[in-house]
Amino acid sequence: MQKPHPPILIGGGGEQLTLRAVARVGDACNFSGDAATIKRKYEVLRRRCDAVGRDYDEIERTVQTRLLIAADEAALKAKMERMNVTEQHKVIAVSVPQAVDVVGRFREVGAHTLICSVHRNDPETLELLAAEVMPHIG
Repeated sequence: MQKPHPPILIGGGGEQLTLRAVARVGDACNFSGDAATIKRKYEVLRRRCDAVGRDYDEIERTVQTRLLIAADEAALKAKMERMNVTEQHKVIAVSVPQAVDVVGRFREVGAHTLICSVHRNDPETLELLAAEVMPHIG
């Protein structure tokens, strides 16, 4: 057993209750949304930490997202049609250069870790993420 306790990761983005709990007792937090949403959540979390005298930088900040990646715009369009991807799927569907940009924006707003769920376990997305996106993320 880790002392004084196992790390506590709190997921969810409720700005009144959840982010107060993260500021008080969370070792890590996990949010979802686009970079602008994540940035706003981190700003609120920083204020909640200040209110309780907690160092904001002690908290591991993770983002969970669902990705679908293709080599270029044409391939992405074809893949989205083939997989019937719609807004309701809440998928970040991007080409390789766009994926590099998306991951970079999450880093810029303060995320430490990106937790990726691959839409419908698309093997090409996994391959492109590993071979074409991650090498560009320092």
